[in-house]
Formats: sequence, structure tokens, C-alpha cells
Amino acid sequence: MKKITALVAVALIGVMSFSAFAMNAVRNVTRRPVFLRLNSGKTVRLQPGKSVAVSEQDLKNPVIAELIKIGDVVLEKDKGGK
Repeated sequence: MKKITALVAVALIGVMSFSAFAMNAVRNVTRRPVFLRLNSGKTVRLQPGKSVAVSEQDLKNPVIAELIKIGDVVLEKDKGGK
């Protein structure tokens, strides 16, 4: 019984810590693909009208911030699950 209680406690802590890292999404509003270079080193090819989840650190990337500023991609905030 103690092992099950400990596993449930660990699972709850994991869910609470994961929710602290709320993800945002960016959506391509152009008619051409947009290439996003994420901080993880990956490059995402974002098709027209599609969206992809990005972290807060990725939003601080100067290239992604510039694309948001000029309007090629728009930021869609996470609803927080409610």
C-alpha cells in the first residue's frame, strides 16, 4: 500500500510540475511554409495555416520573435486546460 501511495504522490508532483511549463503555440498565417529554428536545435517546417507548440524559451528566440512581430506567425496562448 505504501508503494502505491508513493507512486500516486510522484505522479501528482509530475503533473503539477509539468503544468508549470505551459506551452504556447504559433500558427503560420502566410501562404508559404515558414521554417522555425527552435532552441533545442530542431528546425520545424510550419505549413500554411498550421500551428505548432513551442516553449517560453523558444518565444524568446529573436528569429521567432521577429516573425511574430511582422505578422508571419501569430501566438496562440495555452488555455490552461480549462
